[in-house]
Amino acid sequence: MLTKRIEAFAASEGLKAEIRIKPLSGPAGMLNTLAAARQVAPAAVPDVVLIPRNLMEEAVANGLAFPLPDNAFTTPLSTGDWFGYAQQMAAVQSVSYGVPFAGDAFGVVYNPRTVKSPPQTWGEWLKAKQPWRIALGDQRATSLLALYKTAGGTWQSQDGAPQLDEKTLARVFSLLQSANANGLLSAVNLQFKNDEELWEKSRGESDAFILTYASHLLSAPAPRQIAPIPGPDVEHRTILSTAWLWTLTTPDSNRQRIAVKFLAYMGDAEFVSRWTESAGYLPPRRVELNTWGNARQRALAASVMPFLTPPPPAQVETKYGAALAEAARRVLNGDLTSQEAAHWAIAEAAKP
Repeated sequence: MLTKRIEAFAASEGLKAEIRIKPLSGPAGMLNTLAAARQVAPAAVPDVVLIPRNLMEEAVANGLAFPLPDNAFTTPLSTGDWFGYAQQMAAVQSVSYGVPFAGDAFGVVYNPRTVKSPPQTWGEWLKAKQPWRIALGDQRATSLLALYKTAGGTWQSQDGAPQLDEKTLARVFSLLQSANANGLLSAVNLQFKNDEELWEKSRGESDAFILTYASHLLSAPAPRQIAPIPGPDVEHRTILSTAWLWTLTTPDSNRQRIAVKFLAYMGDAEFVSRWTESAGYLPPRRVELNTWGNARQRALAASVMPFLTPPPPAQVETKYGAALAEAARRVLNGDLTSQEAAHWAIAEAAKP
């Protein structure tokens, strides 16, 4: 569906579409490829790329992405038709760099057949009988940073540098300690290195609370639901958002003109509605969700929208991710207290 849409635009402009699929990371990853092409073969730089929010941030920081004019958006980004999460994902430091195409939501997945009402606070979560499944081995520490956010944590210092609060982080590690002591969070969670691995190995546990993405539920029929990640109190419950965005990457002004026209074409509401429903992702606009044909999927997607919170900046994941994962391992193994783990993680991340 996506390829056909791209090729249809190219044909309408008398052009030939060249579609390349690149890994998100590694030596041959998307950003490394963009940077290398910019240096040695500028003509080979793609006009646009479809990338996740964290990579768009890095592209902007490295001068690999360009601000978008208003006509890149089918509907002005400031209008109420766009969901709030999409408006937040599109901008870096208040400048629009991406056209939101599809979103996702990171929360607590549970089975309503075994859980009548999902926990809303840490206290309720610790009293529940269902085991926790969290990718604690994730070097980006997505789950740990999500829990940090529910504890009221902030991502940056006043000057915008990545910075976590040690006392708030200690509360997160204390939560892990308590869950482990209650038999809810075992060391097996340290083996899960990413969300895909976590879901593959935990999806069969019908009674577990799994910290994962809504796309797993939207892409296939399932009895499960998703709820906000509990916080110390009800007010701090949250669901982290993410998004895939069309981003302008060619420095050539003539190619930028066609590329901007392409972005508006790919943002057609009818097409985005059909694609997101079929692929199992959140649409960026209300008009797109309203035309989903599957009532269960539509209700599930609508349920997460009021709780969506921007994810941590890419710089925070890069600086703290590995240290947080190691600190969590030491906490569950009993090597460090929650306060010691928080102090160690902050100090470790500060090393050059």
